[in-house]
Amino acid sequence: MLCTGAVKVTPAHSHADFELSQRHVLPLIHIFDDDGRLINVPQSFLVIPQIIYIIIIIVIIVIIF
Repeated sequence: MLCTGAVKVTPAHSHADFELSQRHVLPLIHIFDDDGRLINVPQSFLVIPQIIYIIIIIVIIVIIF
């Protein structure tokens, strides 16, 4: 088995990761505005209909879990 040793840190999703990010002064990246819309979206994604966003998010969640 080949392992890279790479790990992910998601401060907004885990208290332990949040503490780790604070300890190492990692930036918190905000991806949603106050209305729940994605911010800093690449121009190529702005033409995708909202339903496609929902499908992409569902696929990502299924892959992660």
